[in-house]
Amino acid sequence: MIRFLFYGQEGQHSVAQASYSNPIQSLRLNAKRQGSRALYPSRKEILEALSTIDQWKESYDVICLFSYEMGCILQNVAMPGDLPDGYPVTAAYAFAESAKTGVRQNLPGLDNEALASEFYTQGSVRDDDAQLSGGFDLGPMHSCLNQTDYNRHIQSIQEKIRGGLSYQVNFTAPLRTAFSGDPEAFFHWLRKRYPSPYSVFANLGDRQIVSISPELFFSCRPVVDYAPLHGEELFRKHHNSRDRRFADGFRLEVRPMKGTVRATKDNTENESLKRRLLESEKDRAELAMITDLLRNDLGRISPAGGVSLEKAIQPESYTYVHQLTSVISAFHPTGRLSEMIPSLFPSGSITGAPRIETMKIIAEEESEYRGIYTGSIGLIRSNEVSFNVAIRTAEISRGMLRYGAGGGITLGSEAGQEWKELHWKVRPVKPEKPGLIETMALVHGRIKNRKLHIQRMLRSGRVLRLPCPVFEARKDSSASPDRDSSPEINRANLTIQIQRLTQYLDQIQNENAIGRFRLRLHWQSNGTFSYSISRQEPRRKHARNSLWKIKIAESSMSSRDPWLLHKVDRRKCYNEGLAIARDSGYDEDLFFNERNEITEGSITNVFYMMDQRWYTPPIRCGLLAGVQRSRLLSKWGHRISFRPLKKSELETVQRIVLVNSLRGLIEASL
Repeated sequence: MIRFLFYGQEGQHSVAQASYSNPIQSLRLNAKRQGSRALYPSRKEILEALSTIDQWKESYDVICLFSYEMGCILQNVAMPGDLPDGYPVTAAYAFAESAKTGVRQNLPGLDNEALASEFYTQGSVRDDDAQLSGGFDLGPMHSCLNQTDYNRHIQSIQEKIRGGLSYQVNFTAPLRTAFSGDPEAFFHWLRKRYPSPYSVFANLGDRQIVSISPELFFSCRPVVDYAPLHGEELFRKHHNSRDRRFADGFRLEVRPMKGTVRATKDNTENESLKRRLLESEKDRAELAMITDLLRNDLGRISPAGGVSLEKAIQPESYTYVHQLTSVISAFHPTGRLSEMIPSLFPSGSITGAPRIETMKIIAEEESEYRGIYTGSIGLIRSNEVSFNVAIRTAEISRGMLRYGAGGGITLGSEAGQEWKELHWKVRPVKPEKPGLIETMALVHGRIKNRKLHIQRMLRSGRVLRLPCPVFEARKDSSASPDRDSSPEINRANLTIQIQRLTQYLDQIQNENAIGRFRLRLHWQSNGTFSYSISRQEPRRKHARNSLWKIKIAESSMSSRDPWLLHKVDRRKCYNEGLAIARDSGYDEDLFFNERNEITEGSITNVFYMMDQRWYTPPIRCGLLAGVQRSRLLSKWGHRISFRPLKKSELETVQRIVLVNSLRGLIEASL
C-alpha cells in the first residue's frame, strides 16, 4: 500500500503534520536494466512529469520524490553509479485536496483515521507508540569504503580543488545493514529519538524511504498569504508589496545547511560546541560558498531585486548534532515546479560549488548511486510547497537498509576528521553489537541438552567476538565476579571457557535440584554473564495433544542478516510478533524472509510434511539452528530434507510441527 507520513519538530519533540495513503493518481519514471545497460528517463520526460505535477497541484495534494540522479539528468552530467532496476528516478502521487483552512476533511485517499490517532492536545504525538504494529531489527553495518580508500578519495578531491575545478565537493558513501521487521515502526523509533523538522516516511510498495532530514530544500507560498517565521520586515524592505512584480506571485525560501558538530546533554558543553562551530573558518566558508551558489540559482528564476539574504550564518541544534544554516528568500511569479526545479535541483548543499563541475567530480569519485538520498521529498497542499533535502535518509528494500552519509570537502578538510564526522552522522541507524542468550529446561537438577547449548553459545560468542564471560558472583559467595584476562573468545582459550561455563551451570543445577525450571543465560556484549530462572509448570496431557494455532507475521525478516544465525539478545521482531499473535488468539507467529520463504517461529523451528515427506527450511533462509532442531536432524536426518517453503505453498502442507528445547515437539496448524 502506498503510504506517506510527514512529521515536523517543536522544540525537541517530533510532531505529526500529515498522513496520506491510496493515491488517486500517480506517476513514476523508473530506471530500467536492459542486459548490462541502464536506461533512464530523458530530460524531456522529467520536464513533462514536472508539468503534470503543476497541473495536479491545482486540484490535489501532491507528494513528490526526486532522486539525485534526476538532477544529473536535468543538469546533463554523469551519475556516480547506476540505479537498480525499477528504482524511481522521479515519482509523484496525487491525493484528494485538504480543506483550504488546513483542517482535514474526510476525503477519499486521506488517511484521516491514522492521522487522528497520532494527534492529541495541541498537535503533539502520543508517546505510547500505540500506532506501531510491530518491531524491527538491524544487522551489522557495512561501508562500501574503508578508511584507506576514503582518505584516497579525499586527497583526489583536494587535488581537483587545487586545480580550480571546484571550491567544495560534497562526498558521500552509502552504508548497508540487513533490515528485518516493520519499516514504519523503524521510522517512528527514529523520528522520536532524533526529531527533525522535515521527517518523512514513504512506503512505495517495492521499497520504503525513511528520512529524518533537518534541512529545507525550498518552500514556496503565495506572497499574499505568507506569514514568515523570520525576517518579515527585512523581506518587505527588499520586496515592495505595492510593486506589481512582487504582489501577485510566490515567495521562495531556501535554508542551506553546512558544518556539523556533535550535541550532548550538557547545556554548558553544548554552548561551547555551538560557539566552536560558529567560529570555525572552514565551516563558515563552506556555508558561505553554498549560500552564494543558491542565491545565484534563485537569481536565475527571480526578477531583479527579487532575492534576499535574510539570515547569513546561524547555528541550529538537533538531538545529536549542531549545524550552521542560512536563510535566503526570493520571489517567483508563478510557483511552477517545471520552471523552478531545473534551476534549483539538486540542492547545492549536497553537491558543492560550482554545481555542474562539482557534480562531474562526484561522478568520478563516488562509485555507487545516491538515489533518494541527497535528492528531495516534497509535499504540496493548498498551493503551498515544502521540499526537504533528503539527508539523514535511508531506503529499505529486499531485506536491506541503505543509509547515505557524507560531508563537504574543501582544501581545509582533514581526512581523519571527515571520516569521524561521517560515522557520527550514521549514528542514528548504527546498531550496537548484540549479546547472546540461551533458554534451557532445568528439570530436577538436570539441564536438558546442556552440552549442545554450551557449544552453541560459545561458538556464537567466538563468531561475534564477544569478550570472555565475566560471571556474576554466586548468591552464596562473597567472592568478586570471575574475570578472565583474555579479551575475547578464541581458539586458544575455548577449552578453558567451556570448563568455566560448565562449572557455572553445575552450581545453578545444584541450587535447583527439585522442580521444573526455565533457565535463561545472558552473555552481554560487554562480557557480563548472568542468568534468570523461573518455575515451569509441566504440560498437561490435553495440552500436549492440542494443536498450536499459528499466524503469519506481518513483516519480513532479512535472510542476509548474519545475526539471525545466532541466538542474540536483539529480539524485538520476535518478541513483539509473538505478543501480537497471542493478543490475537494465536500461539505462535511464523516469520518469512524477503523472498517470501518461511523461516522460523518466534520461539520455535519449523518442520513440515509435503507429499508424504518431511522437510525443514535451510539455514540460508535466515534462521537460528535450534538445539532441538539439531537433535532431530542428527537422529532422523535420513528422513528429513532441507527445502525452502514459500508462503504460497502453506495451503498444500500436510502437517506442521514446531520444535524448541523447552517444549519439545508441538503439532500446529494455520
